[in-house]
Amino acid sequence: MHAYFDQGLDDEAQRMGRYHPWDVQVSNERNHYSDFKGMPRDEVARHLEDLGKGGLIAREASLDFLVWANSDGVPFETNDFGMKPIKRNKQPQSSKGLQLTGRVTIFFRDLKANTPKRRLLGFGQVLENELKQIDPGWQDACWGWNLWPHGFVALKKPGSSPNAPPDGDALGDVICLNIWAWGDSHKEIGRAYKRAYENLRASLETAASKYSLP
Repeated sequence: MHAYFDQGLDDEAQRMGRYHPWDVQVSNERNHYSDFKGMPRDEVARHLEDLGKGGLIAREASLDFLVWANSDGVPFETNDFGMKPIKRNKQPQSSKGLQLTGRVTIFFRDLKANTPKRRLLGFGQVLENELKQIDPGWQDACWGWNLWPHGFVALKKPGSSPNAPPDGDALGDVICLNIWAWGDSHKEIGRAYKRAYENLRASLETAASKYSLP
């Protein structure tokens, strides 16, 4: 399937760094960080207000991925997810009539592996290559990725003030993955979205086996 590094989104993200864990979203105080590690599926669903915007198939595919990514024995975790309602497709990349978009972040649970800044470029490139190889010729969805600067609170120097922002060795990135899925019906677009997330999971598993953690 198609996957690429989105330079425009990467440039934009460099001006929008945040902490992990983050607290409340300034633009919408109802949005706040929830730690999904080990959280039951039903509870994960209750924390995601965007979850139903793409229909039932997309809802369940999103939950499948988020529960897996934050489960025991997996080297990753997530700290952001979004989905927009299905709308008419205006993208030239697909002739299908409808489009579903969304995003998810992924980073290593061993927080030091996400630092210093831009280190995750290497892992992102390995992941992109795996995505391109896993479903050749299929064009009903694509992933665009970029780095998103984060300050990891847990990596602050011992003795730092609780109110001091993360700096130095505590600064790094997460990978933000944006999905576009296309179809001529809600069921078709849901299946494309699900297939893309299944490809992402398989690619992450393969990429992790090829990438050397610090």
